[in-house]
Amino acid sequence: MRWLILLGTATLFAGSPAYAQAKKVEKAEKTLAKAKAGKPGLYAKAWDMLADAKEDPETRDDAKTWVLLAETAYQFVADPSLSSPVPEPWGVTWKAWDTAIGKGAGDQYAERALEGLATMEATASNQATNAYEAGRVKEAWDELQRAMRCQQLIRQVGTLDPARELASLKLALVVATELGKLDEARELHESLGKAGGARTGTTLAVARAIEDGEGVEAAATFLKPFAEASPDDATLFETYAGWLLELKRDDDVRALLTKHADQIGKAPAITLVHAQTWAALRDFPKATEAYEQALKVDGRNQDVLRGFADLSLAVGRDYGKQAAEANAFKERKSLRQKRDEALMKGMTLLQTSRELEPGHLPTLERLHEVYEEVELDDAEEIAALEQAIDAAREKAAKEAK
Repeated sequence: MRWLILLGTATLFAGSPAYAQAKKVEKAEKTLAKAKAGKPGLYAKAWDMLADAKEDPETRDDAKTWVLLAETAYQFVADPSLSSPVPEPWGVTWKAWDTAIGKGAGDQYAERALEGLATMEATASNQATNAYEAGRVKEAWDELQRAMRCQQLIRQVGTLDPARELASLKLALVVATELGKLDEARELHESLGKAGGARTGTTLAVARAIEDGEGVEAAATFLKPFAEASPDDATLFETYAGWLLELKRDDDVRALLTKHADQIGKAPAITLVHAQTWAALRDFPKATEAYEQALKVDGRNQDVLRGFADLSLAVGRDYGKQAAEANAFKERKSLRQKRDEALMKGMTLLQTSRELEPGHLPTLERLHEVYEEVELDDAEEIAALEQAIDAAREKAAKEAK
């Protein structure tokens, strides 16, 4: 009697809907295995079984159903020659993995999920790179979106390779800026910064794209926190200060320079930026002070020598203008003395620059102008300078041909 009861119970269990659906999932798994083993025509059959299972209340919450669904759908992505019953196979595959993970696949089926998603991610990343290199920028963007969606799921079940994440972010940022997707570019830049991949060139590329698309004001707003956070980065600092000058926000520029005045003298590049920016504001005393510090840091830096020379000449000419407008003899005499000192300073700096680079035509020409301005009476020196100018011009003409 007991044997008959057990037999009846087993028969009832085997005939239950839940059991039937579970068997269908198992059958689909076996069909999928046969398809992978060399019978690709069975992929569609496996899909049909799983499409039913994912709708059935008895199997739709089983992670295995969705894992198998994802693995089956992906076959139609991997082999486009297959006759596909799956609408938009890539999207269906990703959604199936997303659902599987949501139903616990990250525990029992983590290895299979990682393998499947890593394959999808690698394929999309490679296709994005190939498309970008071939000039198909929009296609590259679409593939990158796919790759990063896969990365999002990979993080939920395992660890994403940091190098792959950085590579995707960098390429996506480049593509976004080229396509003018500025909101996306801002978000990608932030993500890249958190991942440790943001660099000066990257930040400036985004800023320049914003400048082109939204104007200088928006670009300056974007760049401000980065310039403020890295006041020793001459490139960022100079660009930000330059945009503020362009926007005629002189008070903001003064405040910026004053706040970070401790950077003066630390390195030639940032000290030069301070000097040039103070000069642009026509604050000659502060510009002179910064140039003096720049000379102490690197007395052979041509940008410093030539910039300081230009400043000194501008100061001298300004004193000359003031002297011409002064009424009192004593005041005129004092201003003319300051003029001569500044002009001589500029001349000396240009001469030093010439010694370091004898054939630099702009320096030679500026030096000749100064000689005329101060009425230098050294005929031999003037003749030598004019000869050097002719030689430099001749060389430049040949190189231009």
